[in-house]
Amino acid sequence: MLPDSSWAWLAADGLARPWTLLTAPLAHLHGPHLVVNLLALAALACLAYGTRARKRVWLAAALAWPLGLLALGAWPDLPRYVGLSGPLHGLAAAMVVDHLMRRRRGAPVRPVTPGDGVIALLGAGLAAKLWLEASWRQPVAWDASLEMTVIMAAHLSGTMAGGVAALLCAYQGAEARKGTPKPALMEKTQ
Repeated sequence: MLPDSSWAWLAADGLARPWTLLTAPLAHLHGPHLVVNLLALAALACLAYGTRARKRVWLAAALAWPLGLLALGAWPDLPRYVGLSGPLHGLAAAMVVDHLMRRRRGAPVRPVTPGDGVIALLGAGLAAKLWLEASWRQPVAWDASLEMTVIMAAHLSGTMAGGVAALLCAYQGAEARKGTPKPALMEKTQ
């Protein structure tokens, strides 16, 4: 639940209240919104664990949390935001992008696993959801099932922030590996 209005991200304040980039996703206006977000978090955490998501996925998701909220400033008609939906979309996007980066050309080939299919479904579902929501046309919508206003723009900005953060983390990881000397192969002695 919303502890008080000081936790909400307000567009009018800009960066005058920077803590809201961290607190707004922790605040919720009512119980059903919180329950849906916690169920989604549990599902994504189980998927991340099951697919052995690397540390950089979690780093990308942590970076996407405030970056996604900063991106909400691009929507002029969006006065405030609370809820975990944006960062959850960022985590999903980070998982998908990191998985694709592991499969990129030049990466060591590994066997296809059931997790590959699950991540592919997550990516396809995320893309379809964003397309159907069309937040670029309607950033805010009424959800009759939850009886609340949903900030669709947070889903798109969180996804974009998660994807970009995952790319940056993958690039940093590749750069760090380039500078690391490869271990010498040991010769077989008899």
